[in-house]
Amino acid sequence: MSFAITTLYLDYLSDRFIEKLRQVPLVGYNGHLVWKTAKIAPREIPMHDLVPAQRYVLKDRIEQIQDLNRRLAVCHPFRLPPYVEVGTLQSCPTTEVVKKFPFTWPIVQNDPDLPEGKYIVVDGMHRILAKHSAYSNPLVQCIVIEQEEVATYPYYAYPLAGWDEVEIVDEIPDVKKFYRKEDYKSLFRDLNSIFPGIQESRKKKKDAPPSI
Repeated sequence: MSFAITTLYLDYLSDRFIEKLRQVPLVGYNGHLVWKTAKIAPREIPMHDLVPAQRYVLKDRIEQIQDLNRRLAVCHPFRLPPYVEVGTLQSCPTTEVVKKFPFTWPIVQNDPDLPEGKYIVVDGMHRILAKHSAYSNPLVQCIVIEQEEVATYPYYAYPLAGWDEVEIVDEIPDVKKFYRKEDYKSLFRDLNSIFPGIQESRKKKKDAPPSI
């Protein structure tokens, strides 16, 4: 079964994006709003100052984002805003479904195990690797979050040593990060509760339609 993706429309919602990030709850800790008082701003960060936590990324997802980046460059050739909602048409021989999903700059934050000025990638690993490397296009447009309670409520996985530890694969293993605690999901930033569709399972499923 083959699928095609066609961009239909863009809604620019960047002005509301940053303030809505403050409403993102943790899955545990009674839904604590961990970013409510954080400093949040769009910035360009050198890739060597961004630290991944995810050890595996999907090859086909990177290719899909590269294709989407080319399409978006036609609509917005200079700089894509930090947050847009993209409309797509997914089609196969028997169905056509309009799907709307958020497409944002990667979200990064400070971390108790990283020195000042370095940030762990919370969301956007595939987007970063689809467009950047340490040698090509090394400045990454990010939403940078300086969280106040970072020692109490850190990101739910430990940072890796660097980008060399990230593997591009066809299927992602069940364990893809080094988790901080057994109940690691309690520290998960539930972006989907505020921005439906921004986070999807990274586990590749047989015969599933592509997602970005």
